[in-house]
Amino acid sequence: MAATGVIRPSQSVTFAGIIRSQRQVRPRFAVSWLGSPPIDSTAELMAHYEVRGAKVHLYQSARWADWLYLLDPPEAHLTRQAVRLLHAAKDALIRSGPPPEAVLSFRQAEAHVRRHGRELLVSEAERYGLAPSPQDLDGLAALLERHTAGLGMLEYLLADACVEDLYLDAPAGQAPLRLTLSPPLPGIQTVRARSNLQARSEDLLGLLSKIRQGSGRPFSEAVPVLEAALVGHEARVTAIGPPLSPDGVAIALRRHSTEPWTLPRLVRSGMLTAQAAGFLALAVDGQRTLLVAGPRGSGKTALLGALMAELPRAQRTLTIEDTLELPVPALQRAGYAVQRLAIRGGIGGLGELSAEEALRVSLRLGESAVVLGEVRGREAQVLYEGMRTGSASAAVMGTIHGATAQAVLDRVVHDLGVPPEAFAATELIVQLAGRREQGRLEQARRLSSIEEVFVDDEGLVGFVPLFAWDQTRGAALAAERFPSSRTLRRLAAAWSLTSEEACEVAEIRAAIIARLEAPAPPGGPDPCRLEATARANAAYWQAVRQGLRGQELLAHWEREYGAAPR
Repeated sequence: MAATGVIRPSQSVTFAGIIRSQRQVRPRFAVSWLGSPPIDSTAELMAHYEVRGAKVHLYQSARWADWLYLLDPPEAHLTRQAVRLLHAAKDALIRSGPPPEAVLSFRQAEAHVRRHGRELLVSEAERYGLAPSPQDLDGLAALLERHTAGLGMLEYLLADACVEDLYLDAPAGQAPLRLTLSPPLPGIQTVRARSNLQARSEDLLGLLSKIRQGSGRPFSEAVPVLEAALVGHEARVTAIGPPLSPDGVAIALRRHSTEPWTLPRLVRSGMLTAQAAGFLALAVDGQRTLLVAGPRGSGKTALLGALMAELPRAQRTLTIEDTLELPVPALQRAGYAVQRLAIRGGIGGLGELSAEEALRVSLRLGESAVVLGEVRGREAQVLYEGMRTGSASAAVMGTIHGATAQAVLDRVVHDLGVPPEAFAATELIVQLAGRREQGRLEQARRLSSIEEVFVDDEGLVGFVPLFAWDQTRGAALAAERFPSSRTLRRLAAAWSLTSEEACEVAEIRAAIIARLEAPAPPGGPDPCRLEATARANAAYWQAVRQGLRGQELLAHWEREYGAAPR
């Protein structure tokens, strides 16, 4: 007897049943188990959305003082016939597939399943007397690919734009996957949550195979640490195994943002004010050197990528990274002239050259802005040598770990071996921090200060706050000495302006960013996107070329930006 609609909910166990019964289920064709963390009467549904056909419910529990991430995938709603069909197709695919040595990469394996999966599903459906619709066949073929050549239910989490970090602790299968999220909620930027997904050792083996295949690096008891990019999923992976991890393999994944951050988007999120963003845009435009500092997860790479978008699209830019996190492909698609260099990490990585060697090469590749994904080794000496001698003639930017400007100075001088007088080539330290506002567990990423570096007559390095944290306003605001800062004076001298005029330019850039961060009109394009930022900056520079100033410039910008192609 023919059956249709094989992806409809049936009398089999549904997601609601899982939650009520507090038990776990696993379709026969899948590896991971779906269950539910304890949900009590205090749990409040905070958000819900869909990812590739899977529903996500985000709860906050008052009793447990944590967040719960509940994944409700299509796999939990298949009929018995659909599960039987997928299981049979999976077995047939294994029997009929090419020998393992013929599949050279996971991309080829995915392509093979994509080509033959639907045919096998049709064949198995006929054998069982089933007649699924074309739409059901498409859905089943996608599930077959996901649970054979893919990463199973892990792919839903890796495709979720709200997921930033994913952790699976050893031993596999005994603890749920834990997540760091940026939920779609006003006023909350970062939460930590338990999920209802438990990955088994088979999941880990598939993930590790993908990592090894893409990186070409070993992973064994002799080399128990593996760091690499997860090809095809826009994520960075760190895996540890025995003997370093005596209970088995543990994995941490960090997702790269699929939508590049821009200064207007960061202002909208509350990380910094439009005034601070306008000053940073002016500093980048004026080819100042700066370091973005902060602890892990404070948003350093996001802000660095947003600052890259403030460079003119004609400005050639070189990026140096061991894990490719900066939004270079998106910038290139938007018309920016960016060349990236992949280097070896501290324990191996993508490139053939070290950061120090790549930086020396970059300084010989012609006049370019230089962007370092992270300053953390001997390349710092090459960087400061280039800035002092003029080899790095355009803007130089990078990120570095450090809780304060003084901590950054101590690390660069004492740990990385840069002379104190050379450190003064860094003009600005942009400090970020994760703040637990009003003592809450959730963290908000905030710009806490922008400090100017100077060297006094005795050769001692000091800092002048240009933007400082205001506790009552919950933001970094312009300090009293900002209008007379050395950075503004240098920009004024380079552009034949007075200090007052340079300060006015910073205010104009802030006004433009404030205009872009405003909510988009219903149905209209989001002005916070990268393409909108590029158009806005082009319209601004066109007005500057015409010699316009002040409100006249803003009015001209509004006309030109509004008329520019979208």
